Amino acid sequence: MKKYTWLFVIVAVIAFVLLYKFGPFSSVKGNISYKEIHYEYKPEIGGSVWLYKYSKDSDFRIVSTDIDGNFVIDNLAAGDYLMITISMNKIGKSHDKYKELLNSSNALNTIFGFDITSFMSKEKREFFVADSIVSYYYEKIVEVSDNDNKNKFYDFVEKQQEAEKKQLEIAESILEEIPNNFPEYLGSSGGTAIDIRTVSVGFMGTANEVVHL
Repeated sequence: MKKYTWLFVIVAVIAFVLLYKFGPFSSVKGNISYKEIHYEYKPEIGGSVWLYKYSKDSDFRIVSTDIDGNFVIDNLAAGDYLMITISMNKIGKSHDKYKELLNSSNALNTIFGFDITSFMSKEKREFFVADSIVSYYYEKIVEVSDNDNKNKFYDFVEKQQEAEKKQLEIAESILEEIPNNFPEYLGSSGGTAIDIRTVSVGFMGTANEVVHL
């Protein structure tokens, strides 16, 4: 009798481990919103949410947001996922997309087998030089705005716009050269706004994500 009791315990433990790893009892839900400059956040209607299991050559799930910007992806196994949100309402900028890709480079490399951090390294350095110039002149603009110095204000705005234009051009050139092992919506310049993040889902749990585009 004792022998069968231990056998039952072993089978139960194995079953629990398998269910934990592969059982489709978890979910991801959330709300997506967007805003243009100086406007309030609005529900992201019809946006797409792509969910990739955190593994090489992963399958993916895709859903669209409803009229309130809500979405639900259920029947998931516990684990880590990469969630990519694509707006249908807000126009994106190439330099913002490039930064999103760099910030999630480890996950993207794991899933798609492409390391964007080592791609076109010369252009990448030029991009961040331009980015630092944009930030520098933004601070200067804020500084002279407080002092009501109009001449310097317009001069700094012009220089910031020149640096931002250069930054945008570099980002576009990098995105256009990204190879095909990246999804097309990630490896193209311009387009709509995106958000990329890692989501952890517990066993029989629900991850709640709020995304502001």
